[in-house]
Amino acid sequence: MSVRTYVFRVVVPRRDYQRIEWLSDVLKGEGFTVLYMRVDRLFDERADLDSIEIAFLLRGNAKARREMERRLAESLRGSLGFFISCIRRES
Repeated sequence: MSVRTYVFRVVVPRRDYQRIEWLSDVLKGEGFTVLYMRVDRLFDERADLDSIEIAFLLRGNAKARREMERRLAESLRGSLGFFISCIRRES
């Protein structure tokens, strides 16, 4: 299988961050590059709805991408959080 670079973007409300806490440990491993992590305050009255956004690169094969997508989907099921992924185009 060919090795490619995939871009992932994960957005989750602060109240649901515990669902993806495992991701911070995974991102320290080989094959991952964190592009950015940020917290956006959306409502002054509702800090639990602040959005946490993480963008990272995964260098691996299609199987690694599917596994990451599966884990994220399971973790975010029933949440307002979401993720997207795509192949990084080399320029």
